[in-house]
Amino acid sequence: MSLVLVSLYALSPHVEEIPSIPIAIRLNLSKPPALGEVVDLVAEARSVWNVSGVIINITMSEGIGLVSGTPSWEGTLTEGQTLVLHLSVSPTRLGLSTVLGEARCGLACTESDAYYVASDTLYLDVGTDRTIVSHLPPVTSEQTARTATEQG
Repeated sequence: MSLVLVSLYALSPHVEEIPSIPIAIRLNLSKPPALGEVVDLVAEARSVWNVSGVIINITMSEGIGLVSGTPSWEGTLTEGQTLVLHLSVSPTRLGLSTVLGEARCGLACTESDAYYVASDTLYLDVGTDRTIVSHLPPVTSEQTARTATEQG
């Protein structure tokens, strides 16, 4: 059984100083792609301290195709080190698709299989005349109607 931790404080409440997160990940596209256009996807994983057993995975939902590059990596990162993965991707259909980047590392300070997971998501809404890329999920028409009703 594994334990996923978002906060090390939750693991050990007697810690006097809460340490910073061990790893972070950020995804970026070279530009908003049109349908079928190949663009660069860059995933940057940065280690705050020395961490071993690091696993980086980039997964694409249906609608985003991997053209080239390796969407995963495993190894050790030293304090302050940034690992950069370069991929080429292309939208294969109109509509909403996602790219998820996850960085996972074990926590040696525990007696169990505890690990930390950092993630970042890109939302691509590919249209016939424009593509919107965001780190935030799009607001649906149902959410907009509900907000208008609540305010009205």
